[in-house]
Amino acid sequence: MYAIYLKDWLTVFPPEQILVLKADDYYANISVTMSRVFDFLGLERKTLPSLKREAEAINSFQTWYRERHKVKQPMHNVTRNMLSAFYQPYNDMLVQLMNDVRFGWRS
Repeated sequence: MYAIYLKDWLTVFPPEQILVLKADDYYANISVTMSRVFDFLGLERKTLPSLKREAEAINSFQTWYRERHKVKQPMHNVTRNMLSAFYQPYNDMLVQLMNDVRFGWRS
């Protein structure tokens, strides 16, 4: 339901003052994503070794979290379909606001 909140923020701030990132992109390539953040904020980029240490710490936490919160059973298709139907209008709204289909959560 990110679109609801983003829509509100866009009534206060122009789009060029808001950077929206996908967590998947961040976890897939932390240094590239953080470089985008630093550039957006007009900050000096952190060095790659520093970002690598942060990425390793995040990966370590994610591994611990996944192990601790292992799913006992897969989600039932009925539940998945119900959640997909509920969130679909919000996901579509986010795609429109961002003008980017990657925010559609279809995968």
